[in-house]
Amino acid sequence: MQKQKGRGGQKNCPSSSWHTGQHLKSPQVPRLPELRPDKAVINENTRDRDWNDMLTHKACADDKRGAAWSPIVPGDQVLLKNTKTSGKVAPNFEPEPFTVVAKEGHQVTVKSSEGTVYRRESSSVKPYISSDDAELVPRDTNIKDYSRPKRNIKYPARFKDFVLGKP
Repeated sequence: MQKQKGRGGQKNCPSSSWHTGQHLKSPQVPRLPELRPDKAVINENTRDRDWNDMLTHKACADDKRGAAWSPIVPGDQVLLKNTKTSGKVAPNFEPEPFTVVAKEGHQVTVKSSEGTVYRRESSSVKPYISSDDAELVPRDTNIKDYSRPKRNIKYPARFKDFVLGKP
């Protein structure tokens, strides 16, 4: 009985030779320490370049997304996001304001008027604006118009002697 040959025409050939029909020679790696490159310098330069690229890409993504730091500081009045699932008619935020006790990074510790303390993500709280302070908050009057430009419509020359309504 004859042994079956591999796809590349040779017995027990690697998968790369299946496609090309040739054996690929692997590159020789220098085994002496003095012939190897200094990996510490290369890795340090690569790490620095990657860190700078990461910061640049993060700044671009934050600018595009409109990300901003949370303006909440300890002592502020905030509304806590409603986590109770009582249907779609439930309000998004609790009706009573909470007081911010501490803020550590993106975590906010709030205290209710009854004395209950909650620890939540800063994205699940929003500043509370009382009806007295509502008049003091400036409105953004600089609203950008994002409508598309319209072209000037001009009728062909053959319609010059006709009376047409303006488009």
